[in-house]
Amino acid sequence: MKLASTIPPTNKRFKIPGTLVSRVVGGRISEVRVCFDIMRLMGQLGLGP
Repeated sequence: MKLASTIPPTNKRFKIPGTLVSRVVGGRISEVRVCFDIMRLMGQLGLGP
């Protein structure tokens, strides 16, 4: 699902909890993963079910 092409701008602020996990190899960040609750985000934007 391409959010930018299917959901029109709402101009609403939102706040959602999330998690960011970084993998460090040789003292440098080699990978970053971000996870958040997309349904909570859509609900706050008035786009949820």
